[in-house]
Amino acid sequence: MFQLFEKSHAITLIDPLLDVYTLFDTFNIPSKSQLFSMQIEDFENKIDHEFVFCFNAINHMRDMPRALQKMVNILSENGTLILSCDVHNWSLFYEIFRIIPGDVLHPHQIIKKEMTSLLTRHGLTIKECQLLNKKAIFSEYVWVCTKSTSFGQRI
Repeated sequence: MFQLFEKSHAITLIDPLLDVYTLFDTFNIPSKSQLFSMQIEDFENKIDHEFVFCFNAINHMRDMPRALQKMVNILSENGTLILSCDVHNWSLFYEIFRIIPGDVLHPHQIIKKEMTSLLTRHGLTIKECQLLNKKAIFSEYVWVCTKSTSFGQRI
């Protein structure tokens, strides 16, 4: 995805698995890029980007609210966050998975309403929310959000 933007924008990749990705021939490091092989929750650099992308990763992160706040901090004023996430289709399964953590790949269980609330509590205005993929238990949604100019930075 980032290859679409590398000619017109600086690219910063933050992912704890970057060192592994670079071992694959199919991974092309974008020019004018900064690579940080780390959890975003630990990212402390001061950077400013017009776009931040987070594709189906937020509910894999150690501290979901802190990770989202780091993304908001990276966004420039009126910047755009495009985030996708698997959310539960059924309240019953959501509650069961929260009580009995059986999904090690998704340490955070979330429903659509909860993700929408999390985004707005972090100073984001939701411009669009669209269903990408519906399955029996989970559906993947994508939110397109902008950073409010009146919302200050937090950690």
